[in-house]
Amino acid sequence: MATETFGYTGGVQTYTVPENVELVEVRCWGAGSGEDTGSNGAAGGYAEGWLDVTPGETLHVYVGGSGTNGGWPNGGSGDGQGGDGAGSTEVRRSTSVSDRVIVAGGAGGARALVEDFNYPPGVGGGNEGEDAGNSSYGVSTGGTQTSGGVGDGGGADGSGPNGGNAGAATDAGGGGGGYHGGAGGGEASDGGDTATWGGA
Repeated sequence: MATETFGYTGGVQTYTVPENVELVEVRCWGAGSGEDTGSNGAAGGYAEGWLDVTPGETLHVYVGGSGTNGGWPNGGSGDGQGGDGAGSTEVRRSTSVSDRVIVAGGAGGARALVEDFNYPPGVGGGNEGEDAGNSSYGVSTGGTQTSGGVGDGGGADGSGPNGGNAGAATDAGGGGGGYHGGAGGGEASDGGDTATWGGA
């Protein structure tokens, strides 16, 4: 069976289903997030599934960008020295968000290291994103299959597939994009991880 691999381009790519093919296996890796001063980013999520297709059908492929690439198509923006959230990787039957059939979430962006406190960014998920931050200083939550993440300390909530932006003047990370986006980081938290949906 032929395999086709798509890499990051910063734009929508297409795949035309060959003749006599009615079922394809899809594997998606969400993008990793941006680093910042003294802190590392996090890994994206993974999702796989089988998709019923029609010969000649065109599928639309979105390969998420890392935080260092601006997190296309839906990562939230970091503030100051905070890293950007990463973009989700997904397949759609059209370019409409409502036509997504599989999504692997991008990771939340890292917050700048402050006074030796560690505020780890959220890891992207295949079913849910991981929460981000330090419970002693604030947590921005990851998205789930039903709702976006909730921001802490001024970070914006995830909105639809988009990761929330970090709060102003916080040096926090942006939320990762996904099926529902993770929240942006606030005054003492990293970017919330991504919301994802892991099934065809």
